[in-house]
Amino acid sequence: MLSKRGGFDVTHVADPTVALTLAVTRPWELVIADLDLPFMSGLEFVAALGRMAPRLPVVLVTAYPHDVPAPAAVTDHRRRPDAVLAKPVPAELLLSTAAALAAKAAWLATERHEPPL
Repeated sequence: MLSKRGGFDVTHVADPTVALTLAVTRPWELVIADLDLPFMSGLEFVAALGRMAPRLPVVLVTAYPHDVPAPAAVTDHRRRPDAVLAKPVPAELLLSTAAALAAKAAWLATERHEPPL
């Protein structure tokens, strides 16, 4: 769906440790991850990704959104996901969230001062 309707090049990675390596070696526009991952939690993945690729936007999807701390509750400078979407995620919501975060990241990567259109 993201590739066909959103125009994104999609890389599927089942192992979050491999995804962390790829995130610093490939020019990804954003990462979409589940809260429930093998080998580490989605929150641990987001924190590790924040250390390795701090400007890369992250969307966390979960069937348990109440398990993700609210931004105000995270006080120890851990990286938080840029968006948390509850499963089942409507296709249009996933597409619009991905597009908005990718556009924001692209804008922040430039030296322009006007917001993206």
